[in-house]
Amino acid sequence: MEIEILSESENKLLERKDVHFKVVLDKDKGTPKLNDVRNLLIAKKNLNPELVVIDKITQEYGINSIIGYAKIYDNEEALKVELRQILRKNFGEERTNKLLGVKKKKEKKKATSSQK
Repeated sequence: MEIEILSESENKLLERKDVHFKVVLDKDKGTPKLNDVRNLLIAKKNLNPELVVIDKITQEYGINSIIGYAKIYDNEEALKVELRQILRKNFGEERTNKLLGVKKKKEKKKATSSQK
């Protein structure tokens, strides 16, 4: 797999860079996972993995390349504007809750009755 940066623009208001990219796939292999593409972008641009969010990946039928859109944030505070489902897709449930300041719900204890 090879990645090519198609365009990159600065978004100062949201403290991030918007990156459009293209990944040429190996002919022998199928479509890569989101984390594989994310790691490829991180390696290409030498980025902090904690601040990179892949927003969208599309692939046309029969074409061995994918087009994607990523957001590279300047800091973790700026990352909080991102949609929850996008963060969960990139970082997992636990890290998303930590970023957004969501506390884990307490489990309810089941009431056991010894009455018959």
